[in-house]
Amino acid sequence: MKHTVIALFDKAEDAQKAAQAVKARGFNASSVHVIQHSDAADAQVIPPTAEIEGGPLTGLLHRLSVLFGVEEPHLAHYEEAMRRGGRVVQVDAGDEAQAATARDTLLALGAVDIDDRIAEWLRAGWQSPAAASDAAASTPVGAGPGSVVHRQEVSIGGVRVYGHVVVAAFDHFADDFRAEYEALYAAQGTTYDDFDAAYRYGHALVSDSRYDGRSWDEIEPQARADWERRYPQSSWQRFQRAVRHAWERTTRQ
Repeated sequence: MKHTVIALFDKAEDAQKAAQAVKARGFNASSVHVIQHSDAADAQVIPPTAEIEGGPLTGLLHRLSVLFGVEEPHLAHYEEAMRRGGRVVQVDAGDEAQAATARDTLLALGAVDIDDRIAEWLRAGWQSPAAASDAAASTPVGAGPGSVVHRQEVSIGGVRVYGHVVVAAFDHFADDFRAEYEALYAAQGTTYDDFDAAYRYGHALVSDSRYDGRSWDEIEPQARADWERRYPQSSWQRFQRAVRHAWERTTRQ
């Protein structure tokens, strides 16, 4: 799972110093960014996930909202901090160990506890903008066209770490699923539509955070129970192989 570490600093020089310290710990320059308020202005255009992952930095708020599914109030917190002259250091980490290294380095260099700062603003009369709309909050988080993201977030000393998994859209695997159907099930007198739900279900399992880093044998009991609740008329024994194929194919992308 990839991670992004976000830390707030009051002064530009402190943020730059912290960014250099992170780079000195082995991070590529392209994965460490210092952002000020004006850099958030390009958060209007939402490109495909591939462009976010492989292209240049497109703004802190853009990346938080699109790639990691972070909604209000966090976006408002960082925007307000930068509006007040703060700087944000963003570090892209390849795994949990790298994220911990970046987090600890930023804390050691004096990262501000944004949670404490928010409390100060609220006591002084600041009002956070309204949370994201109910419609946005109730729909699965996306990362641009054709992707699904699930993420986790933790705050330690006010430094926030966002972990995320990006799963390619179902249509990306459609040809593979149809080929598997033709090879294994078409001769049984069925149609692909009979198995479409099974392939979609297996694909969706990959974006379920309950199953992160677990083997098929570990997730199957719960996956079966959920399937049987959702499709009580469809035997798990009949569709289990298709579900597993979709899960395995999507997992290795």
